[in-house]
Amino acid sequence: MGDHSRYLYPRFYEEPPGSLNFKRRKLYELLETARNSFSSRAKLKFGEYIEKEKDYTLLADIFARLDASLIPPSPFDITDEHSVEQVEHALAAVHNLSVVFDSAGRLKTEASTIYYSRCFDMLLERWSDVVRWMVYVIVNAPAAANDDNIIVVFAHTLNQILRHTSTPNPRKEELRSIPYTSNLICVLLCWTSPGRGYYFASQSSSDACIIISLLDGFARSEDGCYHFKTQLKSLGSRARRKVLESLVHRPEFWLRDPFTNARLQATLVTLELLVRGLKSILPDKAIMADCVRLDIVPKYSNAFYLFCDRLISSRAVGGRSRISSWRSYFAALISFFHDIVLNRAKDRRKAFKDMKCQLVVCALQCILHVDDEVPNKNTALGFILTDTINYLTYSDVYRALLPDYPGALVAEVRGRDISKEVYLMCLRWEQRFVLASEAFDKRQDIPINMCNNLKHSTMSATASEVERGPMACSRCHTAIYCSEACQEDDWNAFHSKECKPLSTIYQERKSTHDWISISVRQDHLAYIEYLANNLTTGAPKSSWPFTNPPDFPIPDDSPIRPYHPTSTIMLLDTTQYNILSACPRHPLRHHHHIFWRVINSQALEPRIQAFVKEAEERPDEVILVEGIFVYDGETSIFVLAKMSYDPERPTRERYKVMNSLWRMGNENTTALIANV
Repeated sequence: MGDHSRYLYPRFYEEPPGSLNFKRRKLYELLETARNSFSSRAKLKFGEYIEKEKDYTLLADIFARLDASLIPPSPFDITDEHSVEQVEHALAAVHNLSVVFDSAGRLKTEASTIYYSRCFDMLLERWSDVVRWMVYVIVNAPAAANDDNIIVVFAHTLNQILRHTSTPNPRKEELRSIPYTSNLICVLLCWTSPGRGYYFASQSSSDACIIISLLDGFARSEDGCYHFKTQLKSLGSRARRKVLESLVHRPEFWLRDPFTNARLQATLVTLELLVRGLKSILPDKAIMADCVRLDIVPKYSNAFYLFCDRLISSRAVGGRSRISSWRSYFAALISFFHDIVLNRAKDRRKAFKDMKCQLVVCALQCILHVDDEVPNKNTALGFILTDTINYLTYSDVYRALLPDYPGALVAEVRGRDISKEVYLMCLRWEQRFVLASEAFDKRQDIPINMCNNLKHSTMSATASEVERGPMACSRCHTAIYCSEACQEDDWNAFHSKECKPLSTIYQERKSTHDWISISVRQDHLAYIEYLANNLTTGAPKSSWPFTNPPDFPIPDDSPIRPYHPTSTIMLLDTTQYNILSACPRHPLRHHHHIFWRVINSQALEPRIQAFVKEAEERPDEVILVEGIFVYDGETSIFVLAKMSYDPERPTRERYKVMNSLWRMGNENTTALIANV
């Protein structure tokens, strides 16, 4: 493309002085003043003149310069003077187009609507030519030494034409709906400077990035967002990946250069716009899946963490500037967590594992630095803390968070003059982290029985089976066994009748990627064992909380056997924050009637009845425990464990899992617990 030492500048068309009449000369003089002035008054005066004279020949001249037939051959040869002249005339035309729409947008009179509409009508007629010229110059801009400045001209012009306004504009929506427009935004998003290798960031150190502002304009328009997503999905896989990479990797590029206070504030505003744009396009499952493969959660979590560090260290930022910076950061953080991590990431457990403790640290710092005038600040930040708490029942999430556990920061927040709401959130965070440590680290040497065979204790696995570990039924993937002998025995007793209906459930869940691995089930049982040993100090029967057990009537149409009035179940709902202080024992009759009948499969009923029978026959030695664990925003995991009690065992091992089974159900089912 030639050397990179040559600069390309707009070459504005100049008529010989005698060839223009007075009105035309006046028009071009006002245009030149508006173009070279930062004064809004100059642009307003130019617009008022066109509105008054209704002279649209200037626009006709601009579009004549942007005729597609004038586009030079590709690739652009910067040593060819004729090609350079054509490109510089196009740059001038685009620059003038920006001035025209900027001035039209400043007019507030009723007549200005006609002027504005006429500008858009003429633009719509020639839009394909304009976009083809823009794409040509953008793609070939790296041939020039001032490639960044060229991109600024085009991005600024597009922003003047397409920027979002509070008043809907049908013509803007029509422009956004044209595939050319979305393609142009994609080209701008992917553009990088060959010299620096960076994505285009901003036109100055104090302004938000124009390209991200354009994306935000599309995102805030329902039709524009739809057409952008449609066009993005219509691209080839390689091109679509490049566009999404530009959105996922962009914050990392912003962090490579040192920040002035003004640039930091502008970048945080841009980050807020970027997250808002992502929020609008990521509801599309295909686009979200591509972004997940590009590690959007860990990359953005790390970026938020580093931006937080920059904000804290930039103590020179003061007054309104500092308040504004923290507010932009807070808005972007909450939107990313709520709209992308929670509402878009299908595998929430992996998302929480990927974000480590970084967003928790960011939330705690926001509690300390974001001003209290921000509406619902504590409630919004509480979502990050409390939702992370729920996923500490998974060992891989706990271990991902452990290296960066912000114990000192949590203590600092609790030591400040904060609301009771925030104090309790921090306290619960500390308590749950201790629980996870006790369940997953300090009990690693204690084996967990996962075998579903009720006669497991009377049978033994071979050495190779012990080394292999527990295996799930190859058909239903629900029942788990330690050996072939246990599997065969349980098949004859229960599983031959369970397997087919459970296989149907498995296929339905697997089709939506809603399933839990053996390692996750082991985590849940370890958690249940730990809680049972810490919440119950004596034998099962001695911990029954009522002197006179209530008698709950069983409806006539209930298929359950008549449970004994004193039969109970320990309920460990890890989605509730007061799990350690609430009394966990409940009457089994009532629990079955309002809870089990909602989440249980009929196929599991005989096995559950066998659990109950043994618990009723041996009330001093056997207890039933129902554990409830979060899975995602719509589904919870329900673990029914039959546990044995032996006072001769060490204190932390007196309650041991004998058998267990898993069910998955609607998250709203947990609301039924309030009625137990």
